[in-house]
Amino acid sequence: MCPPQGSSGDAGKAPLDVQMPRKFDNAYYRDLIAHQGLLNSDQALYSGGDVDNLVVRYGADGDAFGRDFAKAMGKMGNIPPPKGMPTEVRLHCSKAN
Repeated sequence: MCPPQGSSGDAGKAPLDVQMPRKFDNAYYRDLIAHQGLLNSDQALYSGGDVDNLVVRYGADGDAFGRDFAKAMGKMGNIPPPKGMPTEVRLHCSKAN
């Protein structure tokens, strides 16, 4: 479900990257390393567990993050919906086609 739209277009949202929220980069991971993750669930990615090495890698290498992100989005785009489920690709999130 799409979030409600306010006059600013982003009502009720908080950027996960507070320094440069409109730039797509690896700052999210650098924030986690600096223990400045916005959500506790995000900060849990960098808390002494199995995923720490990936957070460090993406925090240090924005190109690696970009490559892996693109590959993951391609894979997710190829996941079919459950059989019989109606689907719709929205051109504008807040409006049904």
